[in-house]
Amino acid sequence: QKAKVVVVFLSERYLHSANCITEFVHAIRSLKHVIPVLLEDWQGSSKKWSDRCRSCMRGAAREPDRIALNSFDWSRCQSFAPPIRMDRSEQSMRVVEQYISACILRRLHRGS
Repeated sequence: QKAKVVVVFLSERYLHSANCITEFVHAIRSLKHVIPVLLEDWQGSSKKWSDRCRSCMRGAAREPDRIALNSFDWSRCQSFAPPIRMDRSEQSMRVVEQYISACILRRLHRGS
């Protein structure tokens, strides 16, 4: 609850998990800054990640979460960190780790 930044590892399974959706809804309701990481099974473009989340999550969400998702201003996702793709290679994991660290440091440096 005290976190300022939330790292979301998005996969196809994530989009269809009611528990994961509840966590995502909590993050956006709490006005957290989200860093999306697209895992290898992600079906869609990096640029349209929030559109894919919106369409899939609405179908899998529990009723209170569905209401929150419907009222969420999805254009706010543009203020989140740009998504980064990650595969299982060690090099990819290092790149993602450095990217996440840099995003968090930038966010904390801004004080928001």
